[in-house]
Amino acid sequence: MIIYTDIFNGDELLSDSYKPQELFEGTIIKVKTSQVYEYDDRYYDPKKLSDFPEVEDAVNQGEATLVNQIAHQFDYSQIDLKKKDFIARIKTYAAELKAKVPEEQQKRFQDNANKFAMEVVKELKEYEFFQGSSNSEKGMLIIQKWEGVDCYMYLWK
Repeated sequence: MIIYTDIFNGDELLSDSYKPQELFEGTIIKVKTSQVYEYDDRYYDPKKLSDFPEVEDAVNQGEATLVNQIAHQFDYSQIDLKKKDFIARIKTYAAELKAKVPEEQQKRFQDNANKFAMEVVKELKEYEFFQGSSNSEKGMLIIQKWEGVDCYMYLWK
């Protein structure tokens, strides 16, 4: 199993068991996540609760919690960002990340980072933002968007 970590603070952010898809020529990873019930350190699909009577009882008694599976598993913290804060944070992070990219790939990285950031800014109200378990503002900004009934998270590769 591959664990994706934040290059700047070591936060564990994702595993390959979620089958990430590369976007923007490998600059961004998109991964589908789910709202699930967490009970007794396990995750349960809300559509299949009838298969687990003890979990169904726990849900009815308020003992099971509905969570975003990836955010919960990797201990993300949700943060609120306004447009100017998002732009400032993404510019800083992309510049620091660009410095880690081999020189011959930096222009391609910068172009793709800009395309992704502009896409998010266009629909900023549709996105939610998270950071890793260390809650470091210097760490990766994890971005989430609902697309119909499906929820996706976007991370920098």
